[in-house]
Amino acid sequence: MTVSTVVDHNDYTGNGVTTSFPYTFRIFKKTDLAVSVVDLSENITVLVLDTDYTVTNAGGYNGGSVVLTAPLANGWQILISRELEPTQETDLRNQGKFFAEVHEDAFDKLTMLIQQVASMFRLALRKPSSIANWYDALNNYIRNLKDPRDPQDAATKNYVDTLANSNLSRTLRVPEPIPQLPDAATRANKIPAFDSAGNPIVVLPPSGSASDVLIELAKPTGAQQIGTNHRGTLQQDLDVIDIRTSGQDISALLSAGSDVDIDTTISSALSIASSKNISGRDDGKIVVAKGSYGLTNSSSNSSISNLSVEGDGSVTTTDTVVTGNIKIEADDTTVTASKLSKTMIGFYVKGNRAKLIGNKTDSMVLSTAQGVGGGGAGGYGVLCEGVSDILIAGHSAVATSENDRHFAYLSNTTGGGAANRDIRLIGNRAEWSAVNAGDNDLTRTAVMINIRGNSGVVIIGNQLRGGGSGIGITNELVDVEYINITGNQLLGITKAKPDDACVGIGISGVNGKPEVPGFNISDNHIQISRKSGVTDGVRVPYPIYITRGRHGIISGNVIASPGSSAAIYLVESRDITISNIIGLSNDGTQTEGFIRFATGCRNISVSNVQHDRVTTFSGLDAVTDLTVDFPRMCEVYYNAGVLSTVDPHGLIGSVTISGNNVVVTMRSHVTQAACDTVQTRAMFSASPINMIVGSASKVLTVAAFTGANTAVSPSTGQVRFKLIFNC
Repeated sequence: MTVSTVVDHNDYTGNGVTTSFPYTFRIFKKTDLAVSVVDLSENITVLVLDTDYTVTNAGGYNGGSVVLTAPLANGWQILISRELEPTQETDLRNQGKFFAEVHEDAFDKLTMLIQQVASMFRLALRKPSSIANWYDALNNYIRNLKDPRDPQDAATKNYVDTLANSNLSRTLRVPEPIPQLPDAATRANKIPAFDSAGNPIVVLPPSGSASDVLIELAKPTGAQQIGTNHRGTLQQDLDVIDIRTSGQDISALLSAGSDVDIDTTISSALSIASSKNISGRDDGKIVVAKGSYGLTNSSSNSSISNLSVEGDGSVTTTDTVVTGNIKIEADDTTVTASKLSKTMIGFYVKGNRAKLIGNKTDSMVLSTAQGVGGGGAGGYGVLCEGVSDILIAGHSAVATSENDRHFAYLSNTTGGGAANRDIRLIGNRAEWSAVNAGDNDLTRTAVMINIRGNSGVVIIGNQLRGGGSGIGITNELVDVEYINITGNQLLGITKAKPDDACVGIGISGVNGKPEVPGFNISDNHIQISRKSGVTDGVRVPYPIYITRGRHGIISGNVIASPGSSAAIYLVESRDITISNIIGLSNDGTQTEGFIRFATGCRNISVSNVQHDRVTTFSGLDAVTDLTVDFPRMCEVYYNAGVLSTVDPHGLIGSVTISGNNVVVTMRSHVTQAACDTVQTRAMFSASPINMIVGSASKVLTVAAFTGANTAVSPSTGQVRFKLIFNC
């Protein structure tokens, strides 16, 4: 049987008597019908099969009837529609019999489902065609809308009624339409009135009347008409309240104790003596003359924002006086979104709890200037001296020539004074590629972040690119402790001359000073290389360089560096954990050990280090007690007293014969724990059984026995064994 009609529903109107209503389309079973009624109030009710109605001739081809248990009320409407479950229940088996009716029923159901979807689509709010830009509700209500929120939302009747009632109750209304008022030029400085016909007009107010006074006050010159007991008129008072520098004396604004908006060019040095806000706008800026600071803040709880401070172009590398942009001498100063350039020092911070957020410094000049606030060299974006609780975040520093030295210099420049305490450098960027263009060793190799004299420094999430060195830490002047360097990118660091110091992250503990304790160098990306054609002189490039450091962690770093120099260099350092390091050589060589030791290192732990060098370690004689996470092996072979060894890891210090025993003294980098857990292995099938009979003081005593438990003398027989160290 085919589906020869597109009808999939019938609807009827009740008369209060009729209970049977035909459906004129095919269904497979009685549950394929959905029956609902709508009353005179347009409420829709879905009827329940075998409770509110029954179905006849289900499964027939020509429809049947829906019989209600009670007559449909007069004027009520009933809808009978086919609603099939969207399932496919026909199971056709391979090489089974072909039943035409089974196949046809399956096809019929698919057609009915398509008709069902089409019926649902016809009920949707639709555009009349694809080129129409409106929807046709076909004269139906659209209900259950939410009240509008955005300008293009549809409005509900409730919203319109509420708005109209609210506005009408607050509006002067007349019973008839009236003409509009004249244009703005005609209305200016007049008041509304009505003519003899009741139409609105505008007229001049009587001189001296309240209306006349109000009109005069409303003019731009109205403030001149109001007297005060302060400066005489309100306009004179407002002239001082106006905090813009355009048209006003900057010294008068500052002395009045008001905030200041710098919207002009200020050529004189400014000093903030009371708590206020200084901001720049439009083209406003401070131009700094040689030998001064553009802005000095000596007042706590002040803020500086969106300000441009630049040198006048006269600063040179041979100057002997200090020139700077902003000096902060008071506590609790905040500087945001400001740009400093063309002096020796961008920010000089001498006050506690300063916050430098989202600022920019560039073109800072290296000079020979000396004294407090100069630091002896200049070229600093930010200089902090003897302060605590400082935040430097979101800063952008650009080196435009080799005269730029440090983006951030955290130091006590005079030595012997208080160290900085609790400094945070977070999310800053320094672009230092331009400093490799010249020949000034001091400038080119100066680090982008330099730390001298600090307790508690956090350097997180910074991007440092170019230049000769990245982050440097030294206790040369004042002690340094507790440094956290995490998640930074140090990219494109380049050695430009043979004897340049070139370091990614360096900690330099000076002889005669305490060691640098408690450092964490983790999860950084370090990329360091030599400039094309440059060879090493006395100095070689090191991605991580530690001198006299103790109790430190070096973990999770990714290093790309020349394979002819160590990636991690430890000098006279102790109690260091190195783990989870990935290193690759970027100059085509892998000759140097990935980690190099020098001068008395001890208690070093190395684990999970991946690299492409020929060997992991260099300078093993300079380290005592080196713990690793991979097995190290060596071989000892005596044949009638003649000794030979195989020692690829440099484990053996010496080998001697004592009676029937072989005595192997291990080198200092082998730990006692490794000696206590060492294993032996025979090296050929006829080899005697070897037994370690002593391991004290890193000296292993090995005895050899035949299978008959007879001692074998290394002086006359063959004794050959391998020592395996697992830590």
